Formats: sequence, structure tokens, C-alpha cells
Amino acid sequence: MDRFQVSSDYKKRSVVPKYVWMTCGVGKYTNKNSAEFIAKKNAGVDSLYYDEILTVEKKPFTLCTREEFMGHSHGNKIYMHGTVGFGKQGDKISGCVSCISLPDWGCVSYGMSTSISTNRIKRSMMKEMYYGYELEREGILPHPIELVEHIDCNEDMDYCIFVAAMIVE
Repeated sequence: MDRFQVSSDYKKRSVVPKYVWMTCGVGKYTNKNSAEFIAKKNAGVDSLYYDEILTVEKKPFTLCTREEFMGHSHGNKIYMHGTVGFGKQGDKISGCVSCISLPDWGCVSYGMSTSISTNRIKRSMMKEMYYGYELEREGILPHPIELVEHIDCNEDMDYCIFVAAMIVE
């Protein structure tokens, strides 16, 4: 089934989250497209229609499981705030998605790299969250919930990592 491409000018750039589900998945296969499909299937998003967004407003939200999210998403638009990364033999791919929701503030962040460690990605995202919190509020940010994925590409195949926060407004 072919879908018409919509100009990105018409797509939303930012959303105010109400329900958020963090997910990640890994796939490997002999070609890039199949590896991406397997990663999305392992993440549980292969059957969803969603739009990618650039930013998530720093507002409180409810973090939920896949089952709860599917219940809330019925009849509502689903957005993805995340990324897909690819690698070949010899690469090391790391990805992380982090969320924190307080009564008056919330933040969703993600990162992925083929060249730096998972710990460095986590530190970078934490720094982004801390700066965002300290600019708007005074105080110390509690530790966020993180979902981390890492894969060493040691076979002659295409590898893919999917990390994202799925969002319903």
C-alpha cells in the first residue's frame, strides 16, 4: 500500500504530551530495510501509524506501558519522538531514550550514536534535561527513567536500532 508523501511543512513540529510510552528494539538482517522492520517489530511499533515530531513541550505527562498506551491511543493521533540508527559489521550502535514527569514539568529526550558509548549518550541527555529544568525552575532534577539499547555488529549483516518515545496528545 503506497501512501502519498505529505510535505513536511504541514506536519506538526511540537506536541504537548499526555501519554508517553518509551520503547526500543534491535534488528539484524541481510538488508537495511528488513533490519529496520525487525527493529520496529521488536519495539512493538510495526503496526502503528505515527508522525515523527521534532520537539516535545516540557509539560507533565503520564508514562505508561504498551498496553495502557494502546488503550489511550485508540482514535487519537500517535507521534514518535526518537530515531532509527543503522550499522554494518564492526560498528557499535548505542541508543537511549529518557523521560521524567513531575507534577508541574516533564521532559522527553533521546540520543543515538555509532561512535560514542552508551554512558556518554546518557550523560549528554541528562545534561540537556538538567539545563532545561534549571532554566525554568529552581532546584535539583530527580533521576529520569531511561531505556538503553546497545549492539555490537560482529556479523556481516545490516543492523538497526530503534529508540523512541511514542506520544499521544
